Amino acid sequence: REEREGDNIFIDRPMTQTTLVASSTGSSSLTARVSELRRSKVRRRGAREITKSDQLEAGQNGSIGSPDPLDAIDLPSDVEIAFESLRSRSKVQTKALGDLPPKVLRSQLYASLRERSEVDRHLESMRAIGELRLLKAVLIKDDIAVVTTDDYTESIDVKLRSCEKDTLDDLALRRFRDHTVRTYRRKSITKQELRHSLHPSRVKQSMEMTSVILRMGFVVRVAGDDDSFNFSVPSWGRFWKNVRDGSKELTQKLRRQEYNELMLSALETSQIRKSCFDASFHVKQMVGSSVLEIIPTTSGSVVRLLDNDDDEP
Repeated sequence: REEREGDNIFIDRPMTQTTLVASSTGSSSLTARVSELRRSKVRRRGAREITKSDQLEAGQNGSIGSPDPLDAIDLPSDVEIAFESLRSRSKVQTKALGDLPPKVLRSQLYASLRERSEVDRHLESMRAIGELRLLKAVLIKDDIAVVTTDDYTESIDVKLRSCEKDTLDDLALRRFRDHTVRTYRRKSITKQELRHSLHPSRVKQSMEMTSVILRMGFVVRVAGDDDSFNFSVPSWGRFWKNVRDGSKELTQKLRRQEYNELMLSALETSQIRKSCFDASFHVKQMVGSSVLEIIPTTSGSVVRLLDNDDDEP
């Protein structure tokens, strides 16, 4: 059962007792997004077109009409649907920050699904098989940005296209893309692991390549640990500054309201001056971070600022 309220889609799945709240994107319907997700699964798994013998076998088994090869592919999970919806919006909103890959915050997925453990299990399983990269936040506590591995490698390719061939920058980025990213799927990497993946036999060249990757912004130093790096993307600090400043702006807006609350429809359509993201982006991040709560009422949903010891989202 699908219901709409404002810019939100509410999906009720009684069979799984899971409720998904995902922002709609333009005129695209949820059905269209599900179909695209199913097709992307086919592409990722290298599925081939169904053969005539498969069609005959399907007909003998009582199938009506020509079987759809997509029927053999599992429907996308609620997490995948929410992720794809948020990722589509991120594609548009991050353009102001340059060549950043589209990202979804884990907190936004928390806000979109009832079971946070379901989100954690899905992200970890997709990270383990190399479908997703999980990138640690800066300036924001206890959050993670989720990027598809394809989007992450594409951001490396963007940098490569501006490098002169066979230069140190070119060689370092190619080694990082083809060896480091494929081998190490964690959020962080040690200095020794990074150097070895860039050039296992020449120490001096591996050190120079490490400096290139650090300068390009694909790794950042771990605070208080000189021997470790976190995987990152260029303009990483600018991205999180927009997240932090926009969330603070919404917090201040709610503090000026009676009872620290406002109608969701009014808050999501308010203008954000200190961020390239719209209010809806920040509301989801803040709800998933337990800074805000959404309360259903007969007049519509109300957003309330929670009393936290730490005002930072």
